[in-house]
Amino acid sequence: MSLPKPSDPAPNGYIPNPYTDLLATAFAKVQTETTSSTGWSTIGTQEGVLLEKKYGDSGLPMVRGRGTVPGTAPREMWQAIATPACRKQWDARFETAFPLEKYSQNAMKFYTGQAGTWPVAGRDIVGAQDVKSAPDGAWVQTVQTSVPDTEATPPVDGKVRATLDFAGWTLLQKGADTEVSYVVHINLNGSIPGWIMDRIANEIPLCVAKARDFYLSSGSPPLVSPLSKTQLCLEDFSMEPKEWRGTFLGKGAEEFNVMVDEKRMWKDGWKAGVEGEGAGSVQLEKRVGELGVKIGEEAREKKFEIVVGNYAD
Repeated sequence: MSLPKPSDPAPNGYIPNPYTDLLATAFAKVQTETTSSTGWSTIGTQEGVLLEKKYGDSGLPMVRGRGTVPGTAPREMWQAIATPACRKQWDARFETAFPLEKYSQNAMKFYTGQAGTWPVAGRDIVGAQDVKSAPDGAWVQTVQTSVPDTEATPPVDGKVRATLDFAGWTLLQKGADTEVSYVVHINLNGSIPGWIMDRIANEIPLCVAKARDFYLSSGSPPLVSPLSKTQLCLEDFSMEPKEWRGTFLGKGAEEFNVMVDEKRMWKDGWKAGVEGEGAGSVQLEKRVGELGVKIGEEAREKKFEIVVGNYAD
């Protein structure tokens, strides 16, 4: 079970963000705990990732994983971490995730569900998330944090609503490689046996290794460059067949790029197209490793979908 998935989390464009203060607090915590040594102890090193924990005021300690992904840049790997269809490949507990409301290109309210381990029920989270990045691509950082429940986000049968203080991924360029850190502080709520808590405390930071291995073998979905006018209302990606769809709302003439992973995800080639009401005012130009997009003034207040997929599909 899960909450109903909206067909469009921004039906009339972006919604004003009511969670800016919560997100600012979460960013501050992630930035502090990603680099802090105070109170942290080592769980061990597994699969090339340093696993650490820090005890606080909840049963599950704060946990952190740190590792390196060779020969890549933060933006090249980012979507392999952020995209739900990819996470389903590398996170054994992941069941679903989708946006409930869209506030900007990167900020949203979301729902996610995680599988349980018998005899413990699965957990779910209703939260807000946002992404920051360096203009030159030297780093990318995301945060997620729980938000108060509303009538639109009632309890879900078979799930216990967890309280996410903060979770954050930080990807930092280090020479030709990318240093990846993942830090999480969550209260799972309810009664959970100690042995399961210990397993979860190990599994969460080990996601760094799982995401790394997935990216190195399968690549990353398309990434839209920062937009100044056009609104990115929804992204959807499937692994089989490999297809990415971005739903946009035109807000005036603009040009931007969509990064396409030709090294791994689409090493055998790719094609692109545009659909929807505003499609006639959108021009696409296929380039090496990216798709150029030019939007005409005529697309203002019209939605359109850009599709990237396999040649054979």
